[in-house]
Amino acid sequence: MDGAQTNELTQWPLVDRESIKKITQWLTTQPHLPQIQEHEIAQFLHANYGHEEATQRTIENYYTLRTNYRDCFTDRDVFNDAMQTALRIIMTLCLDLWVKLEGNAKGHIMLMDMHGMHVGHMTKMNMAAVKKHMFYVQDALPIRLKQLHFINVVPFMNWLMSLVRPLLHKEVEEMINMHVGLGKLHEDIPIECLPNEVGGTAGSVQELHDSFKEKLYANSEWFKATESQNLVDETKRPPKPKKFMFGLFG
Repeated sequence: MDGAQTNELTQWPLVDRESIKKITQWLTTQPHLPQIQEHEIAQFLHANYGHEEATQRTIENYYTLRTNYRDCFTDRDVFNDAMQTALRIIMTLCLDLWVKLEGNAKGHIMLMDMHGMHVGHMTKMNMAAVKKHMFYVQDALPIRLKQLHFINVVPFMNWLMSLVRPLLHKEVEEMINMHVGLGKLHEDIPIECLPNEVGGTAGSVQELHDSFKEKLYANSEWFKATESQNLVDETKRPPKPKKFMFGLFG
């Protein structure tokens, strides 16, 4: 391991080094998976609170999903015209960059603003894409998800939840908090982490948007590199039992 890798591994001082060695050894029996550096293994262990078996499942899911769902993880040049248009609607790359920059946090909270959403959006919802996204967040992304907050909740939220609920793990569904007002939100999330528009002090939504967009641009080469690096080689996958999905043994 070179000096740069050693430096990155220092981001994970609480991750057991013996567990890193065990996962490294396990990876030698999984030739279909890409070469993973020690600091990357540490991130997966951190996300799974040091549980080695859960870490193995997350690694398998993460790289297999990114291989099988290529439509979600290719053409990620943040400077091309199509991506510029998409950035004005939704930052499809945010999760990956979030993990890269904040993956060693003790916990992660997602805040979703439903302001401006109307019933017409429901008719355009691509449930196949939603299913992929939910699987990625719940079973593959190496983060410690703690809470999900929806603000400016719309009247048809129950209808929306009826569509999404079958895709949610029970423990994730229990993390969901819905807010019409802001009082409870301020109790759950420090105001220094919230945008000005909802009573926080982190800056305006536009300022936060612009700041994160600059981070996307600064990591443009990393995004393009990971398109070909974070993949599995299905021709090398060890023989699987009868019940098998995304590398998980049933």
